[in-house]
Amino acid sequence: MSTAVLFCLAIAVTSGDALSVRCGEAAAAQTLTVRVAGIEAPNPTHPRSGTARLALRQLCERQAITLRPRTPPRAGGRVTADVECQGQRAADAQVRAGLAWALSLGEGGTAALLQAQQEARIARRGVWADGDADARTPLPRRP
Repeated sequence: MSTAVLFCLAIAVTSGDALSVRCGEAAAAQTLTVRVAGIEAPNPTHPRSGTARLALRQLCERQAITLRPRTPPRAGGRVTADVECQGQRAADAQVRAGLAWALSLGEGGTAALLQAQQEARIARRGVWADGDADARTPLPRRP
């Protein structure tokens, strides 16, 4: 895991676990596509997909954000990173609200995210509201 910290501006939210950001000074600004580390949001065909995207948009869009990349940028400026918006970790907020699944520890999830997921499940928030979220688990993590 990288120790680099990037201070960026979130310019668009594309899903419940991905956003576009602009990092650096105006003349040398770099645009990155960021996957929020440790989570998987509902895919576009899932009934809660729009709610997950809206929640991340309300938390992060047009905000100064902090990124802690877990991977070096790939072709096209794609990166997986811990994302903090308005003093909150985006992954924690999405999982707590039941709007994303926590990845397992081996896939980049954390014990805190798994605990937050269990709490959301017990409280039947978001994807857990219908009681059958296990039947509608996310698609495999995109590279």
